[in-house]
Amino acid sequence: MKFFWIRKILSRLLFPMPLVLQIGLLGAVFLLWKRTRHTGVALLLCSHVLLAMFSLPFLSDSLLERLEMAHPPLTEARLQAWLSETAPTDLLIIGVAGSGFRAPVALDATSAEAPSTLATDDLWAGFNNDFLIRLQEAGRIARRLEMEGRDYRLAVSICSDVSIETKVAAIEQYFSCFDTPPERLVLIDNAVNSKAEVACFEALGGKLILVSSAFHLARLMKLAEARGLSALPAPAGYVGRNPLFWIPSADALNNFRIVVYECLGSLEARKP
Repeated sequence: MKFFWIRKILSRLLFPMPLVLQIGLLGAVFLLWKRTRHTGVALLLCSHVLLAMFSLPFLSDSLLERLEMAHPPLTEARLQAWLSETAPTDLLIIGVAGSGFRAPVALDATSAEAPSTLATDDLWAGFNNDFLIRLQEAGRIARRLEMEGRDYRLAVSICSDVSIETKVAAIEQYFSCFDTPPERLVLIDNAVNSKAEVACFEALGGKLILVSSAFHLARLMKLAEARGLSALPAPAGYVGRNPLFWIPSADALNNFRIVVYECLGSLEARKP
């Protein structure tokens, strides 16, 4: 837990924009004194160069692609080959790493009949885009396992202040689109980070299929391997490449932020 908070703080300091801002502010302070004016100019120049570099899709997309390509997509052929290596009676766990889920009050406006009441039939709309992509991949896998008649559980991690009942209702609503029986679903509501999620998935027993965004799965698999788990990776959702890769953009800055965060998170898997 101590490393968790250290990583949280460090990642915020090392994100592209905060880092550029820190260097720029330090340079501005050095400009106040004649003796350090040259250093201040150098730091300001450095901040501008770094901002331009971090904003280039050519660089950030390349680094992000290295994370995403760590594990290939889970095609039907690969899934079937993996299933053939497991016993028909084995319990299979589909573990979905959590992302964003909005509080119920934010969904009030989605109820056309009564704007002031909770739209309980649309709770699934509270999942953010990344989460929906992960859930879609998990639903595809669950449908295949259901067709194969396999014993499985679909575990979804949602760590927020929303009530457990609301979270359960949301995942049941969503996976009803894939004809997933409610008794197959398991809510993980106490995992504060990826390391805790992997531990919760492991506690369910059975052979594990890990589902997450492609850029995040590399870190998730390292955390699983650190626990001695042999998991099947199922990357979901790849960040699109910018064809104007020499023109700075805000998207490139965000991609660089993702790379920094994932790399710092991977250090946690290397801890003894």
